[in-house]
Amino acid sequence: MATAEGLYYVGRSWSQTSDGVGDKEHKGILVKFPLAGPTGPGVGGAEWVASPNFFAYRGNESFEAVAFGPGDALGSSHALYATGRAQANGANNAAILAKYDLAGKLLWSRILGNTGWSMNSFGTGITVA
Repeated sequence: MATAEGLYYVGRSWSQTSDGVGDKEHKGILVKFPLAGPTGPGVGGAEWVASPNFFAYRGNESFEAVAFGPGDALGSSHALYATGRAQANGANNAAILAKYDLAGKLLWSRILGNTGWSMNSFGTGITVA
């Protein structure tokens, strides 16, 4: 997604994340690149990379979509909204929704799906109105 502030990419990465549990798994990422191309100081020329862990289990996580939208009543004019999935245990995927400021700071996140064993839900698209 491109805005006047930069280019934003969502997905998952193995190389741009870390896992303190031992078994490294893919983690969701939200990445900002400069409008001029990949010339930032981060991996691959990124300005910043946001990679939260939504559950203590720290299993596979992935962002599937991102949208640019309004910020909040406290003066933030814009924000990024990302959706995808995260594992709460070794046998599920729960839909997730997260809000970031334009510097890549996680402002809040919500679990939208069932976190039970063998339950699966995914966030695959998002529109901010």
